[in-house]
Amino acid sequence: MIVRISESNKITLPEEILKKLPPTEFFEVSLEEGAIVLRPVTEGALSLESIREKMKKLGITEETMKEAIEWARRR
Repeated sequence: MIVRISESNKITLPEEILKKLPPTEFFEVSLEEGAIVLRPVTEGALSLESIREKMKKLGITEETMKEAIEWARRR
């Protein structure tokens, strides 16, 4: 299928594709070998434990989170 990107960088996902996915409001977007990949974010993916696992994989520690929050508050 071909979709068009609008001037405001938006695309519309074909209804026949969306029907095959679980109901979702959010997608994780990544670039893999030159292809844009959308993965539906399910409620389980938003659990605190899954967020902690993802942070661990990314090397984000409690200390770096505190530093980021302090930095943002100074702005």
